[in-house]
Amino acid sequence: MDFGYFLYRIDHPEQRIHASWTLLAFAPVPLDPTALTDSATTTAIEDMTTWAAAHLAEHHRDYDLVNICLASVDENGDPEYVLAERYHVMLDGSPLETGTTVDLRHRAVVALGAA
Repeated sequence: MDFGYFLYRIDHPEQRIHASWTLLAFAPVPLDPTALTDSATTTAIEDMTTWAAAHLAEHHRDYDLVNICLASVDENGDPEYVLAERYHVMLDGSPLETGTTVDLRHRAVVALGAA
């Protein structure tokens, strides 16, 4: 199972489906799917915001809502099991409002039967 960082522009906020959003960036993240509660996963979650900041610096539209997540990658290259996510409101390429990172590992651990 592969994992990665996803950065999406949310074109239609009323649609909470990744398939209806615009993918701005992706990067693979090496994680052990049988050890999602370990320190490597915690570090990957902590590093997610730094990774996104580099890509958001290239983003210069007037006003956008973006989603950053760390997730498993399904067979179509889309997020499947989200381990963590964060939302940003962007104005002229700078974060106007940032949310907190939400750790959702417990859902993936249950779904995958991992520890």
